Amino acid sequence: MPQSSQSMDSKAPKEQRYLIETPERAYQIACLVNGLNTSRKWEVIIKPYQKKRTDRQNGLYWVWIGIIADELGYEKDDLHDILRERFLPVRREMVLGIERKRLTSTSSRDFTAQMMADYMNHIHRFAAQEFGILLPNSDEEYFRQRYAR
Repeated sequence: MPQSSQSMDSKAPKEQRYLIETPERAYQIACLVNGLNTSRKWEVIIKPYQKKRTDRQNGLYWVWIGIIADELGYEKDDLHDILRERFLPVRREMVLGIERKRLTSTSSRDFTAQMMADYMNHIHRFAAQEFGILLPNSDEEYFRQRYAR
């Protein structure tokens, strides 16, 4: 943690995030905020913590994309785009009198673990109901089945 407000101003990244899990950590963060140089404006946002999607979820997602793409004859990146457009929320906007649909989130990188689980549940159900494709529940299960001797 920076010792002076001067070091916080000159070399700080654009944004810093801190996780508060104990009263001691809350006190440290309060001291940090109290030590900011108020000759410039700062934005402080405090919100409940939500766990980000895990690397394991992302890995399993890409295993699923590979399985579905192979079964249906798509490239993985194309199928990824198709499924995002189908299952992620869109924002409608008018541009030059033409309605456009834009994804509200273009990457799962910023998803919470719950958002990623919901998205993957849609894909799991879709693959089974529409195409009879049964997807593994874990990447380990998939690799055991695929490479079992």
